[in-house]
Amino acid sequence: MEREFKGRNLEEILKEIKRFFGENEQRIEYRIVPERTKMTGKDREIVVMAWVKHNEDEKKIADFSHQFIEVSGLELNFSVSSKGDFIEVNFWGPDREILLANNGEAMLALQYIYNKIFSKSEKKILLECEGFRKRREQRIERIAKMAVNHVLKSGSERVLEPMAPWERRIVHIIVSNTEKLKSESLGDGFFKRVRIFPSEE
Repeated sequence: MEREFKGRNLEEILKEIKRFFGENEQRIEYRIVPERTKMTGKDREIVVMAWVKHNEDEKKIADFSHQFIEVSGLELNFSVSSKGDFIEVNFWGPDREILLANNGEAMLALQYIYNKIFSKSEKKILLECEGFRKRREQRIERIAKMAVNHVLKSGSERVLEPMAPWERRIVHIIVSNTEKLKSESLGDGFFKRVRIFPSEE
């Protein structure tokens, strides 16, 4: 989707374009609109249309992201990029705190919606905002290790807070690398709890 940018200096406009899209130069394309551009005089103004080159899946996800922002009324920018087996949608902007509130509850729910809508895509979709995912992973690892130590010492099970699938996977991996313990997911729906318990139970 094209976006319009205006200014008196092309170099400054291109910097603004890069900040807006959050992408590297290789993925950004732009064109000057000659019929609306005034290059001389005190009313000098350069009008530029810019967009990001996406593959077919990325383009569909980017279009949906534009629609989501427009309908929600949130002040957000985003970038879409493929990273290995995933397509990442990275959000930033004045309303980012709405996505990050309550341990990213809104963002995780939105990620679930993205993956439902684009379930036919070969890649899973991950949402990111200001390094949320990395911080969340570190938090889940701490919780899982504390729970593992508790179960090993006490011999009693521990049931963790509701988690998204990628979070539960972190817990299951940590438990699988610990002798004498097992884990299972409990409940229905997207968010489930993980139960950690002695393997001889």
